[in-house]
Amino acid sequence: MMQSSIQAFLLFFTRRNVLLASGLLSILAMLGFQWLQLQLGGPMLDMLRGYQRDQLFDHMLLYGAAGRDWHYVFTLSLDMAFPFIYGALFAGLLGLAAQHTRFSLAGLLVVPIMLVDMAENLQLAAMLSGFPELSDATIARAALTTQIKFYLIQLLFIALFVLAAAQWRARQRKS
Repeated sequence: MMQSSIQAFLLFFTRRNVLLASGLLSILAMLGFQWLQLQLGGPMLDMLRGYQRDQLFDHMLLYGAAGRDWHYVFTLSLDMAFPFIYGALFAGLLGLAAQHTRFSLAGLLVVPIMLVDMAENLQLAAMLSGFPELSDATIARAALTTQIKFYLIQLLFIALFVLAAAQWRARQRKS
């Protein structure tokens, strides 16, 4: 019963209009992030694949006070919404790739990434607002969270590729 409810929920994300909307919103969000990075003069903190205190401080100083404020606003607004946007897109893509297989719940693979991404955003917002008074433990936690996010994203792409390849192979056998 619970599994069928989850499957029905995930099926929603495989609809063409949902995929299109989440894909377009993902592109718009990425354009917003690109604009922010141009204003900052460098990458957003969550685009770094981990960092040490010196590297973090170099970026924070590069941003300047106004840049840190912009980054903070973007982190708590667009970057907090972004996991839901790409989550819908990838839940749909995984759902399509897993159609008619025993992996019908594959769309749930995005949930841990979304949660880690939101936790990372909260940590980054705390560092942006608390700069320069940042403990080594705070920096290490945020850097580790960012690294975990990137590893989970890599696993997501591997899963999507494997499911799509299996779907393609099954279609080739039928024809």
